[in-house]
Amino acid sequence: MRHLALPLTALVVSFGGSGCGDAGACGTGFAAENGRCVPVCSEPCGEHAFCDETPEGGACACAPGYAGDPCEWVGVLADPEFTDPEVWSDTKNGATVIPLAQGRGNELGIASFQASVTCSAGSVAQVVEMPSYELAEPLVVTISYRVQNVTGVVVGYGGVFRELVDAALWPGWSVDQRVCLGEAAYGGPVRFEVAASERAPDCFTAPTGTIEVDRFDIVPANPGECPAPGTVLDGDAEGLEDGWQFDVQMLGEGETEAGLTAGAGDGASSGARIRKPPGATRRARMWTKISVPRQTTLPSPALRFWHKAAARYIYRVDLGTRPSFGVVRMPLGTIVGDDIARTSTFCLPPHTHGGVFDLAFARGTGITEDEAELVVDRVEITSDDACGTSSEVFDPSLDSAPNRWPGALLGLVPNVEPGIVQVTNDAPEALPPGSGVLEIRYTNSQARLEAQTWVRVPTPTADEGPILRFQSNAPANPGVELFWALGSAIDRPVCADLPGCVVLSPLSNGLDLGGGWRDVPVCLPPEWAGRWFRVRLAVRPSDGPLEVFEPPRSVLFDNFELDTDPECPGL
Repeated sequence: MRHLALPLTALVVSFGGSGCGDAGACGTGFAAENGRCVPVCSEPCGEHAFCDETPEGGACACAPGYAGDPCEWVGVLADPEFTDPEVWSDTKNGATVIPLAQGRGNELGIASFQASVTCSAGSVAQVVEMPSYELAEPLVVTISYRVQNVTGVVVGYGGVFRELVDAALWPGWSVDQRVCLGEAAYGGPVRFEVAASERAPDCFTAPTGTIEVDRFDIVPANPGECPAPGTVLDGDAEGLEDGWQFDVQMLGEGETEAGLTAGAGDGASSGARIRKPPGATRRARMWTKISVPRQTTLPSPALRFWHKAAARYIYRVDLGTRPSFGVVRMPLGTIVGDDIARTSTFCLPPHTHGGVFDLAFARGTGITEDEAELVVDRVEITSDDACGTSSEVFDPSLDSAPNRWPGALLGLVPNVEPGIVQVTNDAPEALPPGSGVLEIRYTNSQARLEAQTWVRVPTPTADEGPILRFQSNAPANPGVELFWALGSAIDRPVCADLPGCVVLSPLSNGLDLGGGWRDVPVCLPPEWAGRWFRVRLAVRPSDGPLEVFEPPRSVLFDNFELDTDPECPGL
């Protein structure tokens, strides 16, 4: 870990030109360490404490958020009940703290987000001093909230935004939901915030929805609740407590199974398994938690796992917050079953670095009369140079192959080979500076495929707004609808200037067809500067009967770049 156990004020005491080359030069109560004078304590400091500097040398002191003897957690967030607007002075874009508003029960104080605020990335926030991970213990955010007609709610810290469980599924307050904090939440000043997760493409034309937050606090995690940075809870599917979780849908027919299964994993070890017998219709899902390290701790983080899936079915992989049945909110990838055991490696894109997320697996599309089974084992976080080091947009030059694209969605057309979303290295069509391209390859006119990514919106100026630029190379006669979109929802494709096109949203547009590589400029919402925003590159079915393409057809993408531009709205 890179976090320092000592505050900066305790690191250096200089003594003219002699430096601190030996203990005597530092004076009583200090010692030389790597050319610097550091305080020395007379005895080892206890848990959650460090040797702090005093005029006489060193004395044990509790890390930020801890107090007492021994040091115990007392918290860092002021006013977790939202009763003092001055404490939440970092609030922006119209979110408000209402001290006398009634929250859950008879408690007073809420943070309120109206429709315009969820559109414009409004948030309530505090900047607090956090202990280093080495001096702290695993910590979680606890939050109580209720929502109406919004795409979701996120807790943000250190540039990471973790979506909460979808509270729109039930009325009233979602009480004391818990979110494990990742490495980005520890060490130095950290901004904690609550905000809307995304905005829908029609947000400003038909704004709806509210968010209310009743309580927001940071408390110690339960034993085994949160993985350490760079680890996975029960990655080997051995049945560790608080590891893999399983759920089976109540609706439907058949004895669908979900659980750890002896002998089903890699090398006949235990594996996490969901299985639908032939004819059954109930869905099952399984998930565990992973803690993605920052690149300063582990360069180019990647996720690797073993899996075996029954043929003629597609299985969804989600990396975010355990979604509802049949819903993929933050897709990591898609597994196409072929009854062969495989190991897949996904680069972990920069919007995940430093956070803790649910890694969830669920059955997608297939034929009901077939058996559907997925087994997962040996889940681990590793480093892979091909994943790159960009902190603003994943793999801008498309050089991450042979790793899988993190954000692929596929749909299955019965009795037709599925398409694929992949990065191809040494592609003859690639543009400099890299040698790879992102390819969406599809096999029929009813194909539904998507490559998603998240970009950190650049800070605008008064004259220039944030922009994403990339290149696309689409067939002259694609046989499907090809388009890009921003945000969380797509109702139907947008076909730009083609005859009969209906543009549903200013945040969507069709791709230019034929003619080789084309520049694609996409203005990003300036209100979301510093936040991550979803970009979707999609294939959707064309009108008319099914047509199978032999050979398959492809649309290519290359050179993703973030900037500001006078053609885009600024501040």
